[in-house]
Amino acid sequence: MNCLKLRTVNGAERLVPLGKPYTKAPDESQLKGVFDCDGKVSLARSPNRVVVKNELDAEIGPGMGDWIKVLASPVAKAMGREGCSPCEAKRLVVNAATKLKAKYGIIEAALIVKSLWTAISDGKHEQALSQLQAKLHD
Repeated sequence: MNCLKLRTVNGAERLVPLGKPYTKAPDESQLKGVFDCDGKVSLARSPNRVVVKNELDAEIGPGMGDWIKVLASPVAKAMGREGCSPCEAKRLVVNAATKLKAKYGIIEAALIVKSLWTAISDGKHEQALSQLQAKLHD
């Protein structure tokens, strides 16, 4: 599992799993790079995640997920959870619901959306986006 590494001005460090919400202390700064949760620098993080998100965003277009983002963004900001990867993944899933419904029908699309949301809630947002992309291109 990949983590972010935060360091205080005193030099104390802590690891936070990617995609998990956290609150950054005022004296903490995020170190550059992505680390395994055991503290080693990770080469596993691929820039592909950003590419997948951007491709899905372009393919799916705007939808109800954008309204969720607009409404939830101030709350997330107040809670110190800006840049929430799971939130972005859920936005994309909601936006894709119409295309999934057209391709698979209402019931199958609902089951797909439910399974993707469950995966995102379990911290597997990158895998969920890959699954979404595969479902759209089946």
